[in-house]
Amino acid sequence: MVVSSDRVKSTAIATKLSDMRALQALLVSGAAVLRSESTDPTIQDRLRTVQRNEEAVLASLDQAMKRSGVQGDPTSETFALMAKFQQTLQNTELSLADKVLQYTMLKYQQIFTG
Repeated sequence: MVVSSDRVKSTAIATKLSDMRALQALLVSGAAVLRSESTDPTIQDRLRTVQRNEEAVLASLDQAMKRSGVQGDPTSETFALMAKFQQTLQNTELSLADKVLQYTMLKYQQIFTG
């Protein structure tokens, strides 16, 4: 019974870390996309800083996954969220400000669910 319970916990942790890592990688690539769409040097610099910070968080998640020794896959809900966000970034009808708002909402979702 204990082995089964530990396995369930390990699987849950692995799935959660995989979800977090997938969303974090999306935040990194999203910051790069937003930066490339901006023509304002100040905004580009701020987005570059955001991207670096997100990369540092991604590295921390990678370390946590490595230390935990368990592997998992992101959930279908995470894949759906990622696809929706990628569509938002590719939507040429949205302004940069609208895309940054969606990026910020994704970031807050990552914070609150992580």
